Amino acid sequence: MRRKGLKVVTINTRLRAVRAFFNFLYDQGYIPNNPVKKLKLLKDQRTIINTFSKKQIKELFSQPDLRTFTGFRDFTIMMLLLDTGIRANELIHTDITDISFEDSNLKIRRAKDRSQRVVPLSSDMKKQLKKYIAIRGFCRRGCFIFKPG
Repeated sequence: MRRKGLKVVTINTRLRAVRAFFNFLYDQGYIPNNPVKKLKLLKDQRTIINTFSKKQIKELFSQPDLRTFTGFRDFTIMMLLLDTGIRANELIHTDITDISFEDSNLKIRRAKDRSQRVVPLSSDMKKQLKKYIAIRGFCRRGCFIFKPG
């Protein structure tokens, strides 16, 4: 597969499929032993993701119209993503009760690996969230802060 020019990610995807198939056959009793039980995935070189420059961040943050609700919401979303480093999917599943203004943190309940974690909030972020909640209106548990759509 390497000689054919396939990338490591593609090869590993195929290896996972083969391993899953043989695991199924073994678990169901179709084969007495699993020939790919010790199959190792290829090591892939991690690529460095370029970060935004200060100029790019300033340009990005100047885009939302803060005189409108959607602009203010979008500004708050961008600020929260930058301030905490959380993923977009984690953001949209953030409940109002996940914010602890007293402890200056945000509880992430739906992380990528299905675990939970707590991320710190800066004082500027807390102020922005308080303004946003005041404009948006407070609601109880089960109310996502940033409703999708």
